[in-house]
Amino acid sequence: MGAMMVKKYMQIIIIALIVISQFVNQLIFPLPTILICTLILLAFIFIDKKLQLGLFCLLIPISTNMLLYFANIIFVFTLFIKYRNQLSLNSTILYILSIAIVESYHVISNINNGMAESIIILYGFILCLLPFGIINSINTYFNKIRTIELFFIGYMTFTIITFIKYYITFGTINIFNSVQRFGFVEDPKEISDNSIIINPNTLGIYSALIITTILVLIYFKIMNINLKNIFMFFFALFVGLITISRTFILILLLVLLVYTVISVYKKNVVAISGIGILSIVLILNLIFNSQLVNMIKKRIFETEDISGSRFSIYADYFNVIFSNENIFIWGVGMQDYLPKIEKFNNFITQATHNIVLEVLTIWGLVGFILVILLFASIIYSSKFWENSSFSDALVKLLPCMAIAISSQLGQFFISFYHTFPTLLLALVFLNVKVGAKNG
Repeated sequence: MGAMMVKKYMQIIIIALIVISQFVNQLIFPLPTILICTLILLAFIFIDKKLQLGLFCLLIPISTNMLLYFANIIFVFTLFIKYRNQLSLNSTILYILSIAIVESYHVISNINNGMAESIIILYGFILCLLPFGIINSINTYFNKIRTIELFFIGYMTFTIITFIKYYITFGTINIFNSVQRFGFVEDPKEISDNSIIINPNTLGIYSALIITTILVLIYFKIMNINLKNIFMFFFALFVGLITISRTFILILLLVLLVYTVISVYKKNVVAISGIGILSIVLILNLIFNSQLVNMIKKRIFETEDISGSRFSIYADYFNVIFSNENIFIWGVGMQDYLPKIEKFNNFITQATHNIVLEVLTIWGLVGFILVILLFASIIYSSKFWENSSFSDALVKLLPCMAIAISSQLGQFFISFYHTFPTLLLALVFLNVKVGAKNG
């Protein structure tokens, strides 16, 4: 028992040091990257394997670009080491290897043609794909509550650091008078490799995922409605709203609609009570925060294109993809695909903002088929519907639904350091069972 307590306190201390180090690193003075990397390595070594995914998700919002790469690589290595006795492979691994081969072909071919593509990024991408081949064989071991709590710690750390940065820069916490949307950096010219930067839409997706997973845990009576969980829920709701992210609002509305209908149908008193409290607080917040209401109305209703120019972006990409046979079949490769596409249409200056177009662009029809087979295999092998009613199975799918919606409106594979952890987190919740923290 003494050894277990020592290990527990060691885990807490290391996680606390990582969080503190990023406060110092972002707000006071830069710390040596090797120091933070060492803390991350020690954290993955000492962390209980049932908390490993939670630690990984904690690190994503508070990591700089270099730390993101390091955290992803160390997570995959330690995941396979700690779960080596529980691993079982299925057809999913074949689709992962096939996607790896397609991208490897592009990278090698582009390097031979004089393009500055990176073998290191390729290896990192392939390595980060591998956990999807084993996630369903180990998801019963993850502690669902602690995982989402650790994710929330990283998420809250980022938001607090960003609020402080805004206050230091503008002398006010009223962001709408300064940056309009929470999550934008204070001055793009001052961005450095040492900065933690999250697009408001990405932060909105994190907010939606936290809210959705809490709802799922409450529905299955795994998480209680107490002050700590209420705080996490409404903190995520508040931050999601001030990002003014249309993706967040869309996910929130759809998830709440499905969740409410199912909860009423199942007469789930706890879930219905949670929805009632949410509705009251949300209404009060909108009543007493007229500035937020005005910003949301302006972003959604007072705009010439509610899609944020996405429809015109989609049209340009469709034109390039379907007018070039080679791109349609094979794509142009994942690394730096935007400059390659600009050669075919110089009006394209933004990423696809849609996973379907993204996959068709980078890997063509071949890659699109492989990605469909990959996701279908992951979902099917989870057997989330077994021993569940249709409504319960649908609730288990809500976190994946949140990720699926966000991927239709943003980047996915080309931002894999951010998106893969959240998809892994969503997939873990396909395994929830009534009252079981680890299953």
